[in-house]
This record gives sequence, C-alpha cells and structure tokens, in this order.
Amino acid sequence: MMESYRYNIEVLHLLVSPAHAYFGRAREGAADVPTTDADRAELVTGKGIVGDRFFGKAAHMDAAVTLMAVEALEAMATELGTGAFDPLLTRRNVVLRGAQLAPLLGGEFAIESRGHLVRLRAGRPAHPCAWMDQM
Repeated sequence: MMESYRYNIEVLHLLVSPAHAYFGRAREGAADVPTTDADRAELVTGKGIVGDRFFGKAAHMDAAVTLMAVEALEAMATELGTGAFDPLLTRRNVVLRGAQLAPLLGGEFAIESRGHLVRLRAGRPAHPCAWMDQM
C-alpha cells in the first residue's frame, strides 16, 4: 500500500531560464543568461516548463522540472556559516518551503497553487553539480 502525504507548502520561486549558464563553461565561469523568477509557469506533460532550457530535451525527461526545499539550503548556509543566499543560484525550477521531497521519490504527487493543480512524477534526485558546489 502506498503512503499518502499531505501538507501545506509555499511556492517561493519559479525559475525559468531559456539558456544554460554553466554547460561547457569550466574555465569561463557562469554565463550571464536571462533567468526569470516567474509569477507562473506553463508545464507540458512529458516536456517540462515552456521556455526553459530543458524543455523537450530527451536527456532531461526524467528531470524536466526540478524542485528544491529551501530549508535544505538554509541548513547548508547555517552549517557553512555563510549566511543567507539567493536560492535561485541553485537553478532549480521550483523552490518550496515546507515540502518533504524525499518521501515523494518514485511516486506521483500534486502541487496546488492559486487554484491550479499540477501533477508531477518524482523520478530521481537532482543532485548538485560542480557549479552548485562553487556557488
């Protein structure tokens, strides 16, 4: 039997970026690319977020939309003694407060916001890349 989770969350940020900031830039550092902290985003089943750099890319279908719990970032900042930092630097599409993401892995879940219900499937963790370590 599959367990059921339900809790209130807050959607803090919706990141949509049409270009890659890091791919192929090991020496140059991050590119200055347009990134939008959007009020809303359009999702297409099996493709991801319209206008995002990974939209419709076969290599990213199992991670077409990435989520992050801001509490994890806050805990890292506290542990490292860095103080608060901009969660958009992680380049994750949806930054949430109050979300327990680990129990969702491998299953389907829904996020309800502003009267809209979005159903997602949690495929795999979106592990940090080397650039996130540097940021």
